[in-house]
Amino acid sequence: RAELIVAVERGVAIGVFRPDRWYDSEKVLGRKCFEGSVAEDLWDQYVGPHGKRIERLDYKHSQFPIRYVNL
Repeated sequence: RAELIVAVERGVAIGVFRPDRWYDSEKVLGRKCFEGSVAEDLWDQYVGPHGKRIERLDYKHSQFPIRYVNL
């Protein structure tokens, strides 16, 4: 049900996407994948020209690869 996907690497937002279709991963049991498009209208807000650092402390030091956030 996510409306927006923000790709983050080492605490820096590097991409923002709108999912069109979700499906089960073929490689990792229980994980979902998506097909979608780049959210160009939101790129500057979430990513910018060089990426934007995610500063929320509750997002740090977790090994879980997915975070759900209500903005």
